[in-house]
Amino acid sequence: MTGKLDILKGTEALKTYTATCVLEVTRTIFTDGESFSELRRKGLVAVRDNIEAQMFEDKEFLAKLSAGGHSSSGTN
Repeated sequence: MTGKLDILKGTEALKTYTATCVLEVTRTIFTDGESFSELRRKGLVAVRDNIEAQMFEDKEFLAKLSAGGHSSSGTN
């Protein structure tokens, strides 16, 4: 599962965040393991949390953006 978040100003991408999560299901003769819906939810939460962590690391850049500033040093 992958996720991508682009921070745009008009059509220009100022910053891109990406995250990937790989999940596997373990099934035995005693259990079917987690459902695909449960795995999907866990994957989405993991991708969201990873992108939020990346954004937290860029909080100064994002604060400047929200204040109206723009610096090319904060891109990718």
